[in-house]
Amino acid sequence: RPDKPFIISPSDREMETSLRPIFETRPFIDNDNDAVHGQSHWQVSKDSAFAEENLLLSIKDKYVLTLMKPQLVLDPDTTYYLRVLHLDNQYVASFWSDTVTFTTTSDADRDGIPDLWEQTYDLDPSINDAQQDPDEDGYNNLEEYYLNEDPQRARTDLDMAERGFVQGTITESESGIPVGALIITSGGSVVKSR
Repeated sequence: RPDKPFIISPSDREMETSLRPIFETRPFIDNDNDAVHGQSHWQVSKDSAFAEENLLLSIKDKYVLTLMKPQLVLDPDTTYYLRVLHLDNQYVASFWSDTVTFTTTSDADRDGIPDLWEQTYDLDPSINDAQQDPDEDGYNNLEEYYLNEDPQRARTDLDMAERGFVQGTITESESGIPVGALIITSGGSVVKSR
């Protein structure tokens, strides 16, 4: 049986977690050495019992130790519960990880951008300005937040390439993004699509 997963991000009782968090576990371990990682099953809930009707996310993905779902936007100032289990390539399941509790950051205008980030970059946390593009570089404030960029400073394609962002096109529609859409990725996660 695979070892029980250990969640490393977010940390237990973390405060000010992003509204679009990245979930991560330590590497898959099977002390019997008779199998390899087959799948991970992630669950996020507002309820510590993970009742089916309260699950915000229940997803099984192959080999996933880091999970970022672009369509998952959590509510601000809310406590959530996270757990994961691993399945090996013979479909033997580990026990569920210890449950991690985390609380999301404040977002007074509910535009998906945390107040602290807006204040840092001279945006108004009381106005929904997610779709504005003050530096006119083609990336709105919400996209700048996801990219961890300064929304007041325009960047070029060269800037993006130097930071590890890769531009390409979607060839499979599994992600929910239309086939043929232009995308920008970082570390395998889609950060922008057009």
